[in-house]
Amino acid sequence: MAGNEFGIGVFSFVCMLLTHPERLSTGDTLMIDCGGDEYSARGDYAFDRVPQFDSDMACIKFSILYDDRALNLWGTPTGFLYKAV
Repeated sequence: MAGNEFGIGVFSFVCMLLTHPERLSTGDTLMIDCGGDEYSARGDYAFDRVPQFDSDMACIKFSILYDDRALNLWGTPTGFLYKAV
């Protein structure tokens, strides 16, 4: 990510999905990993998992997988900060 770019977390992304459900309306939609949030499964401060959304014809699935399992089928929503003059 660029210096002024940040990953969108689960809460922000779900708010976007609620207001724009067409984002997951086609069969060739990218799966989404929310890189703005991290998860430590064992509570040992090893944040090696990322919350992810997947969709198919029947539903939207939410899961938490290892951060290195991302494939070319997944996208990461990001935001940008800009400097106001």
